[in-house]
Amino acid sequence: MKQSSITSNPPPLPLPSSTPILSPIERNPKKIYDEREKLFLLYEHEGKIPELITDPSQLQSPRLSTTDPNLIDHYGFIHDQPMKTLSINERKQIQQELKRSERWNKMLKNSHLTIRRDNEQLRRRMYKGLPSTLRGAFWSRLFDLDEQLRINKGYYDILKKKARLSSTYLSQIDLDVHRTYRNHQMFCNRYCLRQKHLFSILAAYR
Repeated sequence: MKQSSITSNPPPLPLPSSTPILSPIERNPKKIYDEREKLFLLYEHEGKIPELITDPSQLQSPRLSTTDPNLIDHYGFIHDQPMKTLSINERKQIQQELKRSERWNKMLKNSHLTIRRDNEQLRRRMYKGLPSTLRGAFWSRLFDLDEQLRINKGYYDILKKKARLSSTYLSQIDLDVHRTYRNHQMFCNRYCLRQKHLFSILAAYR
């Protein structure tokens, strides 16, 4: 009788005693959803929902309302000691920035003619530096953000809703937001407006 050429697979070798046996991770979909919803609610209500806060350290008093304005520097950072009197060079630098801001403001008023990538004057001024007070307005005009918002109207809200329902990164994002610029006047208060905006952006475009 002809022997079959097909052989059965040998039985698997036993695992060494040092090899851990991995068990499937149990996930509670309802618990994950509750955690996502809780984080969004805290940011939407500026943390004014004490029953949702499990960590007492999160219940901080508003820092900015009790901060001496003399402790805040030109860029909005809060210091432990009052700011020293500006030196002559620092005053000159501020005056120079104010003059540059005036020139940039004139350019922004005629942005449809001046803010183009082939504008040589714009290139020269960019090398000298863009005043910090006008950066948001300038980049908005350069990339025509108003038009982009019109074309993609509602898309950002869709992404936020998707994150609220299914994102698995919200807890980590919340931790990162909490430790971002803790000594800056825009981010020093937990669940404040700027923290809310940062949380929403990171959640939507994770």
